[in-house]
Amino acid sequence: PRYQGDYNSITSNGQVSMLTWADFRAGNFGTYTAYFPDFGMRVTPTTDSLNPNSGNITINVQIPSVKLYNNVVTFTSAVSPTPGSGTLAVTFPSGNTINTSGGSGSIPMRITATGGVTAGTYIVTVTGKGPNGTPVHKRDVTVYVANTVTNIGGETEIPMKWDLAQNFPNPFNPTTRINF
Repeated sequence: PRYQGDYNSITSNGQVSMLTWADFRAGNFGTYTAYFPDFGMRVTPTTDSLNPNSGNITINVQIPSVKLYNNVVTFTSAVSPTPGSGTLAVTFPSGNTINTSGGSGSIPMRITATGGVTAGTYIVTVTGKGPNGTPVHKRDVTVYVANTVTNIGGETEIPMKWDLAQNFPNPFNPTTRINF
């Protein structure tokens, strides 16, 4: 391997520092960025579905941990693509900020479908930023809009027992039920 240079930088804007670096080890041309102090960000659930005429879901936006960060985080959202008809409205009923000086926190984010939203898959991007725009973190929520609504739950239980009850699918029996 040949020497490919040092590409490192540290800068600060009065609120946070940002470090950037390149890593050329093992043929990897990776470039990385980190903020300090920083906060973590999570949205749950990351996937859900809505009725196109009157559906609404609540997503939990959470700051589960902070790394010496003790400031306000402001959240915004964007829906992509824009529905061909109807409206997908995103609101923060309890306000769109979390003050991290007390540590972690969470707020609800409501997504509402009205006016016959065109059926399809939409991505709601949630952005969390510090007071001067840094640090910044983004998370995506996938929303399926359809007349038949399902919910993908976050169940973490593992079945203790399961069995396949002699109904292997075939042309005469097209369904299978697994009990647990």
